[in-house]
Amino acid sequence: IVSQEVADFLPYNINYGDTITSDEFSFSTLNPSAEKTSFLVFNDIHENANTVADLLKVANAPSHDYVFYNGDIISHIDDESQIRDALLDPSTEAFAHQSPFALVRGNHETRGAFARALPQYISSPQENYYYAVELGEVFILVMDSGEDKKDDDIEYSGLADFDAYRSKQTQWLAQQIQSDAFKKAKFRIALMHMPIFGSKDLQDGVDDAAKKWGPLFNQGNLDLLLAGHTHAYDEIKPDNNMHNYPIIIGGGNHIGERTVMRVAVTGNKLNLKMIKDNGEKVVDYQLNSQNLL
Repeated sequence: IVSQEVADFLPYNINYGDTITSDEFSFSTLNPSAEKTSFLVFNDIHENANTVADLLKVANAPSHDYVFYNGDIISHIDDESQIRDALLDPSTEAFAHQSPFALVRGNHETRGAFARALPQYISSPQENYYYAVELGEVFILVMDSGEDKKDDDIEYSGLADFDAYRSKQTQWLAQQIQSDAFKKAKFRIALMHMPIFGSKDLQDGVDDAAKKWGPLFNQGNLDLLLAGHTHAYDEIKPDNNMHNYPIIIGGGNHIGERTVMRVAVTGNKLNLKMIKDNGEKVVDYQLNSQNLL
């Protein structure tokens, strides 16, 4: 990366200053036909900048193709410095100079006046907070679950309309599960910050997402749902009455409850390990692809 200072920018005279050149970095573009792929999932960091580095040490993942931040990385956004300090700088120092990351927006990233400027700093494949990512033969649905309270809650001051926003995503989701790429994928995974089932607290936003997206996830034969929000790691078995796929929920932001998920796919086999910040493995989930097309 090379940057040259513009010292004076006059109508007919531009004077240049010093030129700064970074170190040389390299990365690999994503291979849609890769037989192997791997990615990490962090959630609910809440601006604890040391969390990423701490969890990378225990993850035993020297290389990975992608990193997903599954919501509430920032507690609220009042200015640019919070985005830099909580997300951009820790990522760059740890891995983002060679591996890409994506933000799955959590309910806390919707809060604060500067939250509306977040797209100026974090992009996505479809320039929405909800989108699809194809990693090798894995099809990943990234959903934006919005806020957890009612839209007319006094805390939102009349500025929230997440029910309609989730309905808009429902239409998009219905199209995605009918796409050839989704149907042919060996594994179909959804990431969203708030788990639509399994949360101990009944929350309006969670309930709305469950009613709108749950039937479509079942219809599309989803293999796995990865979530956060509860600050209590959990592995929820499939429930044929509600969801026919397992739900893995990451931990919180305090020492002793922080977790990282490591997902590795080779051929027809998927392995998900969730590891606490003390190195303890709390989930070791194996899945064989049922889609042998």
